[in-house]
This record gives sequence, structure tokens and C-alpha cells, in this order.
Amino acid sequence: MTRLFCLSRKMDRKEFIEQVRGRDTKFRVDDVKISFSCAELCGSGTLEVLDDRFRLHLRLPKDVVPPEIPHGVLTQKDFGALEGIIDHALQFEAKNVPPHHQHSTHHGCSTLRYDLDAIELSPIAFDNQTYGQIRRSLERLESAESEEATNESESSPEQPASSITFSGLLRGFKLIARNAGTTIIRRNDFLGESTSSQADTQHGDLSSDWEYALIESGEDMEFHLRLKPGRKSLEPQDDLAVLHAFLEAVAFMHGQHAWPFTLEFERDGKLITDRVRPPKVSRRVPTNLSMNAFGSTQASATCNGILKMRCKRRTPFSDVPIN
Repeated sequence: MTRLFCLSRKMDRKEFIEQVRGRDTKFRVDDVKISFSCAELCGSGTLEVLDDRFRLHLRLPKDVVPPEIPHGVLTQKDFGALEGIIDHALQFEAKNVPPHHQHSTHHGCSTLRYDLDAIELSPIAFDNQTYGQIRRSLERLESAESEEATNESESSPEQPASSITFSGLLRGFKLIARNAGTTIIRRNDFLGESTSSQADTQHGDLSSDWEYALIESGEDMEFHLRLKPGRKSLEPQDDLAVLHAFLEAVAFMHGQHAWPFTLEFERDGKLITDRVRPPKVSRRVPTNLSMNAFGSTQASATCNGILKMRCKRRTPFSDVPIN
């Protein structure tokens, strides 16, 4: 049964993501605006979470005539940009929104249905041209087939950055090697303080520039990728190429596509993307790679070696330090 969330208190990012992970959920959305080249639509409605997409049901004001459903082959000019507010508090955006594909009318009000592959939870900090390149890179990253990088149209040059971080969640992934863990400190008014630890982390170096960590999170797995201190990055596209290679290596080791459920990308403290995808879990396929025959230390070293090797083959890592 689908649950409709509309809380008396303000919903934050963390709570929204937890609800999306549960699937079969609807959220109230208001102040929705979808801008196309030939029309602008405003209204309110619901955002439904399906297994492989978000579905927006947009209710237009009474007596507003909706645009016709386009026929034939769609071109880029047929797609639009969307913004709105989830549960009165959480701003969201979506780019490359296709035209509506279903239209219903009730008491003079039209409701249009849109399917969205992903949404952004924060305003984008780059111009439209740069964001378009980032979006296409993310679409290649999340596609079922591996694609080689393509030449994008040049945008205005970015300033070199010395702090780059990626973090996100992979649904349905199990850590296959560990070389570190988490220490948990509990304080109880009667029993006092107690400490426990668990081996739930694999981390290491990808190159002289980049380091990573994979951390168990229940039935899922967090990933973290960051530029090392003293190194620099010239372009966001270079950072995304590293992320792409890293996640392809993770997918190879685990035998399933590494499609980020959530993805945050920060560059010198500026949030580039805060992206949420539908909660679909990629299917595992049989793989000849197994860590069961190794001890924990050897398994960790093997895992790290595979990641480094496959990333190096896919990405021209820079070896230029900051002066």
C-alpha cells in the first residue's frame, strides 16, 4: 500500500532519503514550476516513488488548459526544467524533464503525469552548460552499459580545486573485504560508558591523487571518494571520470551495477550535485571473483589492488601536486 507523507514538522534530506528507500511512498509537492521552451506550467500535487522512477502527478489550477501531448520523435527542445517544494520544506529540482505522457481531468482541474529518472535536493552551483555536461556524465555512469567518455562542448574554464569529495549509497551491496572499522561509544546514565567496534570498512589509495572508503550500512554500502591533501583538480569533468572509473571497478568486484542511489559531489566546499535516484537494486550476476579463499588481510589487499588497477586503466590520473 502506498503511503502519503505530509508531516507537521519540516522534512529534512535524511528523512526524505529514508522514506524513498522504503519504496511505495508518496510526498506532497507544492509551488511546482516546469519550464519548457514554449510553455511554463505551475501547480501542486504528489511525487510518487516507484522502483525505477519518480512519478510526478501535477495538478494545474482550475480551467488552465494543458499543452498537448507531443507525438513523434522528441528533441532536446521538447524537454524542460522543474523545481518545487516537498512537504512544505525540502526544495527539489529536476533537469531534462520529458513532456507529460498522461492527462486526466476532474472538476475542471487537469492533472499531468511526468516520469523522472532522478531529482536534485539542492540548487546547482554551476551554469546550465556545465551542469548539462555533469548530467550527461551521470547518465552514462548510471546506464546499464559501460560507455567510453565522449567529447563534450567546451565550457568556461573552472578554477583548480584542492578539495573534492564524492559520497553516496549503493543499494543491495555487501562489502567483500575489510581492513578497518567503526568504533561506537555508548553512554548510559546507570551503566556508564561502553565501547564496541565492528569491522565494516574497506579503504585505501586509488592513486597518488585519490583515496576511497567503502562502509557497510545495513543491507547497503556507502562509498566515499576524495582528493588527497596537497593535490589539485582542474575540471569537474576530470573528477567525474575518476568517480566513473571507481564505481565501475566496484561493480566489477561485486558482480552488479554500481548505480548510486544517492550522490553528493562537493568541490572546494561548493555543492555541485545532491542527487537521489529511485530505490531500485541492481541484480547480481555470477562472477569468478571470490574473496572467500583469502584471509582478511590478503582479501583487503586484493580488493584494493583490483580497484587501483581497473581505475588506472580507465582514467588518466593526474600526478600534479599543488605548489
